[in-house]
Amino acid sequence: MPFKAPVINLEQVTSTNEFAQELLRDHQVVNGTCISATFQTAGKGQRGNTWYSKRDENITLSIIFLPDRFLVSRHFMLNVAFSLGLRDYLLTAGVKNILVKWPNDIVAGGKKLSGILIENAIRGELICSIVAGFGINVNQVVFDESLLKPATSICLETGNKLDIKQELEKVLSFIYNRYDQLQSGNDELLMGEYKNVLYRIHQSATYKTDSEIWTGVIRNVTREGLLEIQRDDGKELQFGFKQIEFM
Repeated sequence: MPFKAPVINLEQVTSTNEFAQELLRDHQVVNGTCISATFQTAGKGQRGNTWYSKRDENITLSIIFLPDRFLVSRHFMLNVAFSLGLRDYLLTAGVKNILVKWPNDIVAGGKKLSGILIENAIRGELICSIVAGFGINVNQVVFDESLLKPATSICLETGNKLDIKQELEKVLSFIYNRYDQLQSGNDELLMGEYKNVLYRIHQSATYKTDSEIWTGVIRNVTREGLLEIQRDDGKELQFGFKQIEFM
């Protein structure tokens, strides 16, 4: 682990990201501080969604990073590094067929296993603070059937139930390691790894933009986080987050 940072363990909180933001506002934080919760009453996911997680069965945490001269133009590299960190951990937990669904969901067999929510504070051209929230389905085996996107867990994928506290330490070591790579400027290496494990890359699949459903092939992801897709009609298009939906 590149550095040892404090871990704040909470029984219950509205959202670990919100708690982290309060610490930042009060200036009561050091680089790498982790907030972990047994249960979130209002966990947050991407696109304004709620992250649903059963009490005592999963890992929900947020990490506060105070970067040294991190340019706003590199913001997507946070998604890249943290996604790879989660994948590193899940591989050691015995999960197979792990891919990163753009921009930063982790899927196994096409089912969502983990998600990330990154919130940055910006000053000029620099990101001055990062709150990275992580949700990992560990021991949960029953999920809300009303959810549109199917979910899975480490337990469902491997048949093993894990000790949440022990697994938390492992998760942190992998995330800190990838963040350290990022701070060292290894963007090209990280981006190459990210593309190698990108869900649906070079495969024909169905997408939705506005009210139109069409098929195409993911060709690339840019350093700025734009998804490049070639439609079946030959058109080459770029999409930012929230501009396209996977079907």
